[in-house]
Amino acid sequence: MKTIGLIGGTSPESTTDYYLKINRFVNEVLGKHHSAKIVMVSVEFEEIVSAIVSSRWDIVSQIMTEAALTLQAAGVDILALCSNTLHKVYPELKACLNIPILHILDPVINVIQQNKINKIAVLGTIYTMQGDFYPAYFKQNCNVELIMPSYSEMMIINDFIFDCLCKGHWDEKRSAEILKIVNGLVKKHVADAVLLACTELSYFFEEAGLSANIIDTTYLHSKALRDFICSDLKEKIL
Repeated sequence: MKTIGLIGGTSPESTTDYYLKINRFVNEVLGKHHSAKIVMVSVEFEEIVSAIVSSRWDIVSQIMTEAALTLQAAGVDILALCSNTLHKVYPELKACLNIPILHILDPVINVIQQNKINKIAVLGTIYTMQGDFYPAYFKQNCNVELIMPSYSEMMIINDFIFDCLCKGHWDEKRSAEILKIVNGLVKKHVADAVLLACTELSYFFEEAGLSANIIDTTYLHSKALRDFICSDLKEKIL
């Protein structure tokens, strides 16, 4: 079996979600007690958050590059970042590696194209929603309209992610506020789907529920990693 290299800790909550999803997806395909071969480097989240808040993406890039090279040296076959926001430094990581690194939006783009989705509302950290790296990646690879919340709504979503989801908790009041924003975006812009462009949002919406179509980056990224390591194994094992 091929080995997945994960750069995690960003946050620990979403990294745990990745680990569980990948292993469950592998077991769904291979059965018995099969699980994924995973090597992980878990970075210190406060160092990352402090650098992002200070706009020191050079520091983020350095930390991520060191983690990526450590995983490459460990002999993994493919690399993945357990974070949407940190894909801002994806180009730097790809340039320094001799192994593939799966962009979190690649499986998302496949779903958009297969389902002929034209317009999606984007939810994530303010650094993802205001940044140019996701719109640029979509423009390069997929013809889809991105709907962004207002700045005040972005801040509410961003605070909810960092104050609550990254620490594994949320309350009914703030949950209701997020759902109101999302439903308002979908209704106002007639969006075909909602893109969960933050890994922590995955487990929140699994419990909160939403009437709109959901495109979950964590779910799709994890499944694509499963497909990479299981593609040549299923028939042999079964």
